[in-house]
Amino acid sequence: MLCRAKTRSGGICQLKGNPKNGRCHFHGGASTGPKSAEGRSRIAAVQYKHLGALKHLWPLSGLEMPRARQLNVS
Repeated sequence: MLCRAKTRSGGICQLKGNPKNGRCHFHGGASTGPKSAEGRSRIAAVQYKHLGALKHLWPLSGLEMPRARQLNVS
């Protein structure tokens, strides 16, 4: 199934559409993420848990752990 949305150039989008609504990810077929406070906190908890589980692998990769940026206030 093709998206077939009207593009800015006036043509028809030829990308594969999402089975749920028929549109591609450019024209309304992709999720924009959780909107409610409950959904956002659930995603944040999962991401925090995932990063915590991978902390022991950082030394093996030869990279440094990401650190918070420090602001230079003059």
